[in-house]
Amino acid sequence: MKLDKRFQILAILGFVLIMMGTAVAQTTVISLITALICRLIIVLWGIAASVATIVIVIAGVKWIGSAEDAGARAQAKATIVHAIIGIVIVIIALSIVNWAIAGAGPLATLTFNCAA
Repeated sequence: MKLDKRFQILAILGFVLIMMGTAVAQTTVISLITALICRLIIVLWGIAASVATIVIVIAGVKWIGSAEDAGARAQAKATIVHAIIGIVIVIIALSIVNWAIAGAGPLATLTFNCAA
């Protein structure tokens, strides 16, 4: 009984989509794909920022822990520099994608806006 009701609802929704026309359906599919891509970009930005923060904290702890070992200090310093360079590259890439999608300026980088 529940399956029949679900089938009826899906049939009605399909009929409504057909009646609205293919242009509206194509626009809806494109907007869904755009929203999915935008959410994916925002999630990846958060992951990259989190990983860079964790790497910097761990390298800072290693730097503090290497009292007399100059090699460990140099390695920790290099790790911090590489993490900062990586996050700068991610920010630049995000601002380029943001500019390409929304036409936003460089000041709108950290607030990625896909609505435009």
